This record gives sequence, structure tokens and C-alpha cells, in this order.
Amino acid sequence: MTTIVQERTSTSPKSTVTQAYIYALDPTPDQAKMPRSHIGGSRFGLLYLWAEQRDEMVPWWSEIDSSTYNDATKRLGDSVQVLRRLPNIWLGSVSVNGMTWIAPEPPDDKPAPDTGDIRPILQGYLDHQRLTLLRICAGLNAEQLVLPPVPPSTLSLLGLVRHMTKVERTWLRIRAAGEDIAALFTITDEDFDDLDSASAPQAIADLAAEWARCDTAVKNLPLDHCVDVRGQAVSLASIYVHLIEEWARHNGHADIIRQALDGVTGR
Repeated sequence: MTTIVQERTSTSPKSTVTQAYIYALDPTPDQAKMPRSHIGGSRFGLLYLWAEQRDEMVPWWSEIDSSTYNDATKRLGDSVQVLRRLPNIWLGSVSVNGMTWIAPEPPDDKPAPDTGDIRPILQGYLDHQRLTLLRICAGLNAEQLVLPPVPPSTLSLLGLVRHMTKVERTWLRIRAAGEDIAALFTITDEDFDDLDSASAPQAIADLAAEWARCDTAVKNLPLDHCVDVRGQAVSLASIYVHLIEEWARHNGHADIIRQALDGVTGR
């Protein structure tokens, strides 16, 4: 991105942006071998230019050829409002104790059984999915966690963190254990919307703290313990399976979001 931004004052912006477009979105086989972070950085550099200079770019970019212009408009233009945040993303606007906050790397998975009693097996799969989301977030700053980089979807990593905090509390503490506590994000999609990057450090910490409290709340309940959920009896065993399924589904979303942000995969 640094190279692209430095070339914003180039006397040949058409060439600069065209090359950036090709490299970021349609790299050659040799370019595809470059570190994924290079391609991700180039993509965001291009998106930044598009967001900041769209009016200037439209007349001359459209002269290149209609397919390139139309494709760029579809793939980049929808992101204009979100991409105005990019200067903060690269500066890392949220600080903790005077230093730019970066999402921490979580601990490694604890050993979990694959045979024997089913409850430790379920717990092992649940714990793995929990830590996977934190691994996907690790290494990003707060502004990156807020960004939804795959339009038209509005999903972001911070939104997923907040959502899964709510899901864990709802199913394990409120429904299964019957704790008299307040639900989180009670307005539809509140957990995904109106995100503030300044809340990211606390949200990450809250997720890990919530699932620890959830485990404590249900540790003495048998798997055949049943609760009423919208008029239907649901066992704790079924709740575990549901949580594993929901975590896995959203971790798939998170994988795509992380790759779109900086090219990183395999978290």
C-alpha cells in the first residue's frame, strides 16, 4: 500500500491504478507467489485510491476498457463508505497504555479426547472453535476488526466476536443454567452494527471471560438436562452440538473476512 499511496501524485495515475488493480485483484502466476500480505496491501491501497479519488478516476478509468471499469465499479465502488476508514486502519488508531493495540494470540488448544465419555469430546470441539475465532483475529488492529471487507455483506470480525459472546451467554448461562442475568445486544443485529473500534480490546477480553463463566454455569449439569426453548424441550447435549455448529459456521465467515483483510489464511 505504501508504494501505491506514494504514487498518488504520479503524473500517470491511469497507469498506476491500472497496475494496482491487476496486481491486487487479478495477479499473474508470478505475482500470486508473492506473500499474501503484499497482495492484500496492494488491494487496500487500490481501494483507498478508489474511495478518495473516485470522481477523478471515473473519466479516465472508463477509457481503459468497459469491462475493467465495470468490474472495478462493482468490486470496489460498493465499499466507498467503509473504505474511508482506511487511514485509521493503517495507523492503528486504538491505543492501550500508549501503544497501538493489536489483537493478541490466544493460547494453544488443550489436549482433548476423541474416545470415551462424550462430554469431554464435546467440550474439546467447542473449545477449539472458540479459540479459532481468536486466532483469526490475532495480529489485527482495532480498525481492521471493525471493517467489513466483503461487500455487500456487513459482517466484520468484531461483529462476530460480539455475536458469539451473546450466543454463549444466551444458550449456556440464561437458557441451560437459568441464570437471572441480562441478555446482550437485544436489538436485532445490534451485535453486528454500530461498531466502535475503541471497544475492540474489551470485546475480545469479554468473549474469553464469557465462555469461562458459561463453562462454570453448566459444569454440574448432566447432558440430559433439558430446558424449554420457545416451547420445545432442548437438552444440554443438543445445546453443545448447536454451539459447535454455530461457532464453526461463523469461523468460516471469519476465515473469509481475514483473507480479504490481509491475505492471511490457515488460522
